[in-house]
Amino acid sequence: MKKFFWHIRNYFIPTAGNKYHPHFFRKETAIAVGALLVFLQIGYFVHTTLVFNKTGFLAAVLPGVLTALTNDDRAKNGVGTLIEEPLLTVAAQKKAADMAEKGYFAHVAPDGTTPWHWLDLVGYNYSYAGENLAVNFTESKDVEEAWMKSPTHRANIVKSEFTRIGIGTAQGVYEGKDVTFVVQFFATPASGAKSASTPVSTKTIPAKTVPATELATSDKVSSNVLGSETGPSLPVIANNPIVEGLVSAAASPNQTLLSILGGLIGLIALLLFLAIFMHVKVQYLGVIGGGLLLLGLAIGSFYFTAETHVSNVDLPAGSQSTTSR
Repeated sequence: MKKFFWHIRNYFIPTAGNKYHPHFFRKETAIAVGALLVFLQIGYFVHTTLVFNKTGFLAAVLPGVLTALTNDDRAKNGVGTLIEEPLLTVAAQKKAADMAEKGYFAHVAPDGTTPWHWLDLVGYNYSYAGENLAVNFTESKDVEEAWMKSPTHRANIVKSEFTRIGIGTAQGVYEGKDVTFVVQFFATPASGAKSASTPVSTKTIPAKTVPATELATSDKVSSNVLGSETGPSLPVIANNPIVEGLVSAAASPNQTLLSILGGLIGLIALLLFLAIFMHVKVQYLGVIGGGLLLLGLAIGSFYFTAETHVSNVDLPAGSQSTTSR
């Protein structure tokens, strides 16, 4: 163990044993860090293009994550926690699949079908109901941010009358891109109505602010449905903090990648500071140059990620749909 720590010290800290030249700042490390940065960018691309759009991953994790984020925002506004309602989830999934199949993105379908048709279809009896929609995103947090920045969608999220929530997704093509359609139903069960609901955790998940743009609805000539899921969101999100953190990170890949790169930048900066100031009288240009090179690579990758990996969430034109009985 002592030998292990000796190697660790020589790798990161300037000492007489490494001739005040930490191995971390050698050429081999710069190559390894460069390879790591490329690997992270490739991993991000694969996750957001293949895993998100070609598998049921989002359908499994997104409803739980968005429900937690929604309940966080309700708590901040002094409104009660929403409970996940299986029938609302099924209705939301049917509406999402319908949009993906028919190529529209709106509260009311081109044939005049209203959001409440889907609630009636699954036999859900309600006194109040509302619907939020979103499409074109890679971050779960971006969806919630976009809804909260839109006054009409925000009104649904913080409406005190609502007590139930259900979220559904479907994969399809929108404006020529493979995307995930998201439908969020809110409701209050009618007096005496039976409900098989599940409490949902409201642990706060830090969000990255991303501008949201509301676009007008446009009808598509055709659209390919890549898949829709009808199963419930992962139950482990509500009772396993470790899994909850991993799921949240996977559902927000851009924020996760930025956090990793930010941590790497901090580590390199700290080690460079130690290399320079622990032995001020013993300086090596190779150490300083290697440190600055590593720092430059990490900072460059950070800004590349921040500037290019941005999802502009689309919301339906006009006000959100609400109804009461």
